Amino acid sequence: MYNPNTGVWIENAKEDFTEHFETTYYLKYNLEKAIYSLEKIMKEKIDFSEFSNRCVYYHFYVDNLLNAIGHIRRRFFNNNANQERIERNKKEYNYILINEQGKEIYNYPIIGDNSIRNFIEHIDEKDEKLMDIGMYYGSFNVIYKGMNQQMKINLLNDKNKQNNLLNLLTKEYKILTVQDEKVKEYKLNLIELKKELEKMKLINDKIWNYLTYHIF
Repeated sequence: MYNPNTGVWIENAKEDFTEHFETTYYLKYNLEKAIYSLEKIMKEKIDFSEFSNRCVYYHFYVDNLLNAIGHIRRRFFNNNANQERIERNKKEYNYILINEQGKEIYNYPIIGDNSIRNFIEHIDEKDEKLMDIGMYYGSFNVIYKGMNQQMKINLLNDKNKQNNLLNLLTKEYKILTVQDEKVKEYKLNLIELKKELEKMKLINDKIWNYLTYHIF
């Protein structure tokens, strides 16, 4: 098992390298998928000629990003998986830190929050609830530099809050949803998310290099 605090690999006679390799590979794949999608989203100049319009381009990569984050999260929070494996993953990636007061602090709070991922996965149900209370004002929308000013004003109007909005000017993705019979808004800071993904990738690269050297 890898110790992220010392950078040392702790040998364990019971270590299942095959299982460990599987976990490391899929974390590696989804970390690359998430970072790639983020780079596509935050690119200054984009080519959306393969899509019907600009919105579809961004919608595609936002969904790709959230899908990858969901798969990453499951490697740290999954009641249906072997819990020893889950706990090892948390330790290897320094997922939980203990502060001076003895309180647990999550090292990857954005990746660990499943609220927005859940919204995307159940978009039809979530939108239906918004429609039922008269708070559905459109599908996926994007605010970007150089767009029509009036359209931008309309999308940012607090009276008609968008339920699915990517703001490239503030580097935020925002959703509006109904949860526990209450309307709630969630924001995803893309800059901070990239920092978390890159931090996790540094550890994943070290584990990947060790395992591939010892298995093959």
